[in-house]
Amino acid sequence: MTDTEKRWYDPNTVRSASIYAISVIVVALLAMGAILAWVGMDDTQCPPDSGFVCDDTQQLLLALVPAGILLVGTIGGFVRTYLVWRDGGRWPIWQAAGWVLMVSTLLYITMSASVLMN
Repeated sequence: MTDTEKRWYDPNTVRSASIYAISVIVVALLAMGAILAWVGMDDTQCPPDSGFVCDDTQQLLLALVPAGILLVGTIGGFVRTYLVWRDGGRWPIWQAAGWVLMVSTLLYITMSASVLMN
């Protein structure tokens, strides 16, 4: 099997890879929203300069849960890339979905790194 021709035109594969990547990102955002809603229901008052989330447990959950969801989605995207490649399919589409998820994961981890440094 030669790997010189990488065809990108496959609407079904583009659709399924896009739905997968968007679904992973939406689930991570829903988890982040659920954690923020839980924080909003908490009755404790934060000091004026501490920000919206001042409890250490809540900060850790907000930093790690969506990042973990994105990381698992990234790994799943690259596993799917390998499986499609092994079957002789149009794997570059799935690889692009995996890279989009990896960049999203790294951006989220970078933005929430200040929580982990405290």
